[in-house]
Amino acid sequence: MEKHFNHFAQARTNVVKILERTEDIYTVPKGFKNNVFWNAAHLLVTQQLLCYKLSGNEMTLSNDIIEAFRKGTAVESGQEKLISKEALIKALLEQPEQIKKDFQKGLFKKYTQYPTSFGVELNSIEDAIAFNNIHEGLHLGYMMAMRKSL
Repeated sequence: MEKHFNHFAQARTNVVKILERTEDIYTVPKGFKNNVFWNAAHLLVTQQLLCYKLSGNEMTLSNDIIEAFRKGTAVESGQEKLISKEALIKALLEQPEQIKKDFQKGLFKKYTQYPTSFGVELNSIEDAIAFNNIHEGLHLGYMMAMRKSL
């Protein structure tokens, strides 16, 4: 699992670099339905849903943030007021270390089976952590393309 945690941390470092180096993270580039900010916040929310909610553990994000950036949502006016860029970056960088600590403490004792829209079924926290990395890479790719198109 150590490798999965390392990959997660590196993906988040890359996401933060894009957030810091993109001049306009709130503009939806032509051909896209979301922006850089939404993608980063979506990663924050999805990790909590896949890993914490489906294992019956408490999530660290407000319901407003979860509902605004979960799967199936898109950019809406005022979303950026729910979490500042600075708070988003801080949370993005904290999540990898937190899940690693929680995993090592044995916090994830059960897991509710979940079929993803990607076509992968998650049956354990190990599955969720590994799949989350795939999801991170997918959205990192979108963010890289958005940055180039702005």
